[in-house]
Amino acid sequence: MTISTHAHARPSKAKKKPTSKPKTMAAVVVAAETRAPSAPPGAGLLQDLENSSPFVKLGIQGFAKSGKSRTAVDLAIGLHKRIDSKRPIGFFDTEGAAIFARGRLAIAQVNGVVTRSRSLVDLAEFIRAGEAGAFDVAVIDSVSHLWEDLVAAYKRKQGVESLGPTDWVALNSAWHTAFSRPFVDSPLHLLFTGRAAHDYSTVVDAEGNHESVKSGTKMRAEGQTAFEPSILIEMQRVELEPLEGETAPRVVRRATVLGDRCDVVDGAVFDNPTFADFSTAFDVVLSGAVGARPPIEQASAGELFAGVASRGQRQEQLRLLADVHNELGRAWTSFTAPGKAKRAAALQGSFGTATWERIESMSADELRQGLACLRQVIVDGGPIVDLPVSSPAMKLASIREILTGDNAGVDVIARNRALIAARTLAGSLPEPLREQADIAIQQASRRWFGSGGTSGSGGRPPSPFPYPND
Repeated sequence: MTISTHAHARPSKAKKKPTSKPKTMAAVVVAAETRAPSAPPGAGLLQDLENSSPFVKLGIQGFAKSGKSRTAVDLAIGLHKRIDSKRPIGFFDTEGAAIFARGRLAIAQVNGVVTRSRSLVDLAEFIRAGEAGAFDVAVIDSVSHLWEDLVAAYKRKQGVESLGPTDWVALNSAWHTAFSRPFVDSPLHLLFTGRAAHDYSTVVDAEGNHESVKSGTKMRAEGQTAFEPSILIEMQRVELEPLEGETAPRVVRRATVLGDRCDVVDGAVFDNPTFADFSTAFDVVLSGAVGARPPIEQASAGELFAGVASRGQRQEQLRLLADVHNELGRAWTSFTAPGKAKRAAALQGSFGTATWERIESMSADELRQGLACLRQVIVDGGPIVDLPVSSPAMKLASIREILTGDNAGVDVIARNRALIAARTLAGSLPEPLREQADIAIQQASRRWFGSGGTSGSGGRPPSPFPYPND
């Protein structure tokens, strides 16, 4: 048995209590062996660099009749045989092309199952079915229709025909949640097709004229979709010169590998491609052990935009902000220092902040409550109390006096005025006195109005003002 060197340390010269007993050698050994070893650097964060996701993720893009669907089917059949799957191949069919794969499946003696839909919600169910054992290999044909359906669903929800920059941000985020992450994370072999579109660039000629010219191709889907697959192929329909003695041109479907993370077939070009052309790249992907997979979060089309404010809600916020501006302008027309001070005090008391940027970020409900308080302040003739010019400690004492004095009666208006005054004073306090003032204000609010917790406005006390908005 090995004993830690710490067990042989020289005993301390400090006096021991007479009631303590000396440790036995066995106790020292047990203590040394049970001492937790120091964790290595990066424990729980760093992992061995292994292929814990041996699943093929492949994308094919191309224009009409370039051979996208046929190539996807041939690669899926070859991959199905390569992994010796006993399950059918899954098809998520958005354009009715899966039916034409029956002949190639019959020749390969492989069965197929299909879901015909253009909805991301149905795609989520389709992937869950595969993960439950319905299939190991699946073809999604095509993602272009999935993207178009998502955009159409968003327009219907917002009630608009055209989209702005913030709308595209919301759509890109929804696509990442509903397609990109499930596609990459799922423990299935997934192949998808996407329609191609021309990419344009603006050039300036010698005379200074601007002209848009074709500069390349891209996938007709969300802009980041082409980044998701490990292998990305572009298909083209190419006419070649007739063979000797023939007049009709030869037509081939040419596959150009735009990207291969395995760096096996990257940049390769294959005419009428087959599984054999990609088998070495697939072997690299498949050479690993399945590790822990993160769960796939699913959401319905409506839930994807649950956190996005509608156009109507944003317009209501803008209307309420305009009302706040108008109320302040009518009540205090002077832009002198006293007038600015009164406006700031009124905002602090009504909204819990005098910073306009914070007020602009408030929800419509919070703006409605604050506006009702502001109107009450104006009816009462301005900020409720004369703010004492004194030390922070004196201001904190004033706040406590306001919240525990005569204002603690049963009159709702008086209590509201007391809270507004306390908030106004608290806004000028430094930390940690500001925190103590906020606690006192929250306690008074709960005591008088029974409200709990804090609102979502930067941790300020809850708004207890029950005034209507009319």
